[in-house]
Amino acid sequence: MRHAMAGSLLLTIACTAPPATDTRPATDTKKAAPPQRSSDPAAVQKLKDSGKEVTPAAFLETVQAGYNDKRAELVALYLAAGIDPNAKGTDDNAALHLAASQMADGAGQRELVETLLKGGADVRARGSQKRTPLHEAAIHGELAIVDALLAAGAEVDARSEGGYTPLYIASQNGHVAVMKRLLEKGADVNARNTLTEQTPLMAAAYNAGPEAIEVLAAAKADLNAVDYSKRSALDMAVDLKREEAVVAALRKAGAQPAKKE
Repeated sequence: MRHAMAGSLLLTIACTAPPATDTRPATDTKKAAPPQRSSDPAAVQKLKDSGKEVTPAAFLETVQAGYNDKRAELVALYLAAGIDPNAKGTDDNAALHLAASQMADGAGQRELVETLLKGGADVRARGSQKRTPLHEAAIHGELAIVDALLAAGAEVDARSEGGYTPLYIASQNGHVAVMKRLLEKGADVNARNTLTEQTPLMAAAYNAGPEAIEVLAAAKADLNAVDYSKRSALDMAVDLKREEAVVAALRKAGAQPAKKE
């Protein structure tokens, strides 16, 4: 992909990349109806007694509501009442995306995620910009949620629109604990995005601290890879006038400039 960005530095932001244009031939858009779920009348009545509508929209609203001790309990009732755990909102995100994308409130947030998973939520479902729930969890760096999703079979190197992996997103945001876990689970340390051909190390050099650099270097990241503009991670850190500790961490690991200094 060619970019008209002479003399400037571009690092694509994984969690805000614009949707790509779909140029594939049109196909039959008819989808099979989801399997009919059984409905527990007692669960339906409990929801109604608590003032809740028994609809997919109300279910998603409950998942996305402010933190409280009853969210997991209410979600379990919705699932027992026959609501599809993979119902999507207008933004194309399912309940598991919504639960994984929120800052954790201790054990309650993991309980919410696990309730959805036990209820049949698809851990590999694609939502906004083709992100999976694991992509969403990587944005906030909540290790407990990442662990729950990985234990349920989340794809560690799933790619969203633009080719971003969860490791790229975690590296971009400097979430070291999540980075380590993804690498332990086999994440590709050199997985490039498809827009600017940048790696997790470049993302960390752009926005994270020295510890993120050290983690990626220890995982055998390609220290001297270059992106579409022929800049290395060290070039980016220098050009952006990143803190000296970031530049020093790159140099200590053996990173070299790709452009003439």
